[in-house]
Amino acid sequence: MEINQEIIKMLYQIQWFSKCGIRDYQSDTVIYTNSWVEASEHYNSREWEETT
Repeated sequence: MEINQEIIKMLYQIQWFSKCGIRDYQSDTVIYTNSWVEASEHYNSREWEETT
């Protein structure tokens, strides 16, 4: 399979972590964490397992 070069160019232009640490909106469904340890408590939870 050949990947379209325009898609690759778009991916290279994305500033992947430009919003890291910024709480840019209020949401009842988004959980913000302050560390990987805290994040792991969420992604290892039963609730997340049932969601995925």
